[in-house]
Parts: sequence; C-alpha cells; structure tokens
Amino acid sequence: MTELSVRPEGARLALSGPLTYATVPQVVQTLDGIPPRLPVVVDLSRAGEADSSALALFIEIDRRTRALGGSVTFEHVPDSIRRIAAVYELETVFSPEAARRAAE
Repeated sequence: MTELSVRPEGARLALSGPLTYATVPQVVQTLDGIPPRLPVVVDLSRAGEADSSALALFIEIDRRTRALGGSVTFEHVPDSIRRIAAVYELETVFSPEAARRAAE
C-alpha cells in the first residue's frame, strides 16, 4: 500500500509491502499527486520484498521531484534495497548528500 500525505511544508510518501515489477506501476501513479517545489520524504520503513524495479522507482521519484523544483530524501532504507543499489552502483541515491545537491 502507498500513502501520500501532502502538507505545505512537504510531502511524505510511505511505501509498504513489496516493491517489485508487479507493484511498482501502481506506486508510479501516486507520484502524480506530488505538487511542485516541495521537499519529499520517502519512508521505506514498511517496505517489503524488493527487486530492481524498486530502484527504477526511486530514480523516477527523484527525477520527477527535481523536475518540479523539489528535493527527495529516502528514510529507513532496508539493507536488501541498499544491496541491490550497490550492485548497480546507485547507492548514492539514498545519501543525504544527494538530497542536498537536489535541493540546490
């Protein structure tokens, strides 16, 4: 399940359950609800099974948010997702430095 909450100070996208080829397209539809110029926090504390589709999702969230003039921060990234990111040399997507660079 995906929950998007939007407040004037920012948006929070809470992802729960599997992040796989079968579920990621549903989450992508949720991204249309993120207004421009807001910082976005993606909470992965309830994320379940993940495959490489999850990485594609995170890159899409980052791309869309920056295109709208916002920034994105990922919280509670599970080790399983970090390991997949490392295989593709994309672990910097989750770093605080990446979020700061996007905000500049």
